[in-house]
Amino acid sequence: MTSQNDLADRLSVENALTDLFDKGVYDQLLGEAWDYLSSGNKSGIVTVLCKKGLRTPEIERVGVDALKNLGRQARDSEEWHEAKNIGAIAAFKFPGDRFFCLLHAEALFQLNQLRLVDVALAPLGTPANDDVVLLNSHAILAHAKEEYKTAAKLFERLVALEPENYQLGVNYAAALFGLQSWEEAEKVLEKLIYKSSDPLDIVYRLVRIYLKRDISVEEKLSSMDAKYFSRLDSKISANAHTQINIFLQNFENASLGLQAMLDIEEDPSVRFELAEAQLASNNLADGFKNYAIRFQAFNQLAYCNSKLPPYLGQTLDEERLFVWGEQGIGDEILFAFYFEELERRVKNVVVAMEPRLISMYQEKFNSWHFVNRFDPSVEDTIADFVCPAGDLMRLFTCDLLASDSKLSLPYIRPKQNRLLEVNRLLKSRPKKRVCISWRGGRKTNGKIRSLELEEFMSAAPTSDDWEFVSLQFDEGSDDEIRSMGDRRVTFSGLNNKDDIEGVCALIAACDCVISVDNTVAHLAAALGVSTHVVVPAGQTQFRWKNENLKRLLFDHVNLYVQDRPGDWTGAMRTAWSNVHNDLTAVVATV
Repeated sequence: MTSQNDLADRLSVENALTDLFDKGVYDQLLGEAWDYLSSGNKSGIVTVLCKKGLRTPEIERVGVDALKNLGRQARDSEEWHEAKNIGAIAAFKFPGDRFFCLLHAEALFQLNQLRLVDVALAPLGTPANDDVVLLNSHAILAHAKEEYKTAAKLFERLVALEPENYQLGVNYAAALFGLQSWEEAEKVLEKLIYKSSDPLDIVYRLVRIYLKRDISVEEKLSSMDAKYFSRLDSKISANAHTQINIFLQNFENASLGLQAMLDIEEDPSVRFELAEAQLASNNLADGFKNYAIRFQAFNQLAYCNSKLPPYLGQTLDEERLFVWGEQGIGDEILFAFYFEELERRVKNVVVAMEPRLISMYQEKFNSWHFVNRFDPSVEDTIADFVCPAGDLMRLFTCDLLASDSKLSLPYIRPKQNRLLEVNRLLKSRPKKRVCISWRGGRKTNGKIRSLELEEFMSAAPTSDDWEFVSLQFDEGSDDEIRSMGDRRVTFSGLNNKDDIEGVCALIAACDCVISVDNTVAHLAAALGVSTHVVVPAGQTQFRWKNENLKRLLFDHVNLYVQDRPGDWTGAMRTAWSNVHNDLTAVVATV
């Protein structure tokens, strides 16, 4: 017997699909109708609407080749909703077609509609023993559904069919990991490291296994490196040696691996990685020399084609110097730490900078002229010398260290009116207020250095006299805060993305900042406030880890590194413990 709820659900679906038909949205109509009917539901009205939709001129005129081309375009551009609708149309119009079944299944998988993937694949039947594509589809689906035994058997068969297929090997190891077959997964991965263009990915996977087996990560990786890769006799072995030693934070050994890769084949991106490893190991002379390769390694950095003579660090009395910003906003802030030293040597300076930063730097360096670095006319700036902002680090660091100099904090300064505005915004002030930021940017490594808010706050103080102000500006962060249900986590009330000066004023008005490695961390460091930065394992991050740079620029910054890749528990616990102790001590002395 049909329940009242079932009847209400059916009527709701029928009304919604009728509305789509009336509006002429036939692809969506057929997609949603397919979902409904494939889930085992029955409705004469939905069936009729499908038939009518298929008879509309728009659908009727689309032949198999045209539909396949549309499907390929949707798949290649990762427009999965569109791909799903195309697959649904084909399921009615060309039932059993292999291309459409596989496309439809992939789209449903990507949309996390796992229970419908089997239905989409069903017309193709049981895969033949040598049907790699279909076997792989079933294997991936089984793994996603946590049916690890089935997945492992299928991937084992696939690896036997295509032993050189690296991704199949990775997937096989993942299925074995899901089965808790740690030793078997380890054996598979140790073979794959020789084939990998990204050995660090394999290292991370192996580390997870070593931890499950309660094996010393350092000993195991060091032993593997010494046994297989320390000869540095191929690009693959040199790369594996490099990535293992970066993970172990042995940057001198990592540098040897990178140099070996360069001896085999010159590569600007590898030389840039060498620069970062050298800087992290305090080899400043070679590191700064190789850091100059960044404009060849990353073409998008070379946006300013000035023909002016390069600035070499000399004193300039009358001549004008053009400094142009580069890389991301965090990098710009880092390089701007050296403006104070530059001011001692050069009076007439034009700086092309990220526009969101200009007002604060203009406030501190009021005799200089700041311009928008993204304005195309910036290349026409009249000057006598030019200096990429990153070169200031090379030009001044060694001199400053030799003289045991300390740059004066803060490196930037919000205007007084912004400080007053923020203080009014904060209103009644709790005993302790902390600015927080838990996600990095959207670059390649943004995910690696990011946390979920709940994970970030897991070790935070729980008493009501603490308030945590979000400085996130990315999509979804507000929803994360609401879902937390912790009234102490609040919004800043500012435009955190565009109003950088307002964010800085807020940071200055709070007691401290705890953040991942992102713009917020650099802003807090530049403002000279108590700053706590959590960073992932297996990353160079020379700006934080070079002891000389840290002494010169970041003496007030506390760094916490993951104990193991992907596991923030220890780092967050230590960071919050230090924040709690520091602020409690401050309150007690007031």
